[in-house]
Amino acid sequence: MMKRLVGILFVLAAILLTVDASPAGRGQEYPFAPGQKIVIDLKMGGSVTITGGDKSVALVSITTGGGQDATEALAIRPIGGGLEISSDKTTEEEKWNNLKVSLQVPRMCDVQFNSMGGGLKLVDLRGTFNGKTMGGALTLEKVQGQVKLTTM
Repeated sequence: MMKRLVGILFVLAAILLTVDASPAGRGQEYPFAPGQKIVIDLKMGGSVTITGGDKSVALVSITTGGGQDATEALAIRPIGGGLEISSDKTTEEEKWNNLKVSLQVPRMCDVQFNSMGGGLKLVDLRGTFNGKTMGGALTLEKVQGQVKLTTM
């Protein structure tokens, strides 16, 4: 009986570990083919990390600095040839302070980025990368292509 219980617990643990491997345990998938474009427009600011991979989807995770889900703070919608993540909010509501947006996308994609503040980190991507942040670090790791990014 004890061996069976241990076996069941082991199987349940394995299932829980594989159900959602997104950052902070959250994320939504959107269809996204290699070569498409991510458009990010954050009027409220926030840090963004975009990591390239082999899947033909965009996995989007949005959290607060405290790790709470903040998906409702931003609009995420498919656009012709890609995906747009935006906010018209310029609120200083404390619950939306320090937003963290994490995306996992196909390695080959273009990025258009505008933010009122917060860093941008691009990892393992190939494409064209344009945009600006009103304050924050720009970090590029294993990025190939045309880059025109500025921070104020």
